[in-house]
Amino acid sequence: MPYKNLITRYFDSFSKKDIDTISELFADNIVLQDWNIYEVGKANVLKANSNIFDSIEEIKVVPITFYKNSDTSFAVQIEIQTNSDEKIRVIDVIEFNGDGKINKITAFMID
Repeated sequence: MPYKNLITRYFDSFSKKDIDTISELFADNIVLQDWNIYEVGKANVLKANSNIFDSIEEIKVVPITFYKNSDTSFAVQIEIQTNSDEKIRVIDVIEFNGDGKINKITAFMID
């Protein structure tokens, strides 16, 4: 899976709250949607990520299983650990554009 390394890099960067690396991975017209957030455009999505990072002390994203939906779309079961004791299970559907940038992330909480 050629995009698995990019997805892993994204989750690792998210865990490190590394907004600069996350920015490099995102397309300019990225869409982020989860159970609380709907944002369009790189600046808005990065701001939403920064707000998440500011609201918690620690975060760790652990990929569990990768599923290939198409050549450029993947579903990844992840566990998000926050502040050392909170855990949620999520399915992230991550889509890439033709330039290999993350174009859309749709997250579904499964707990």
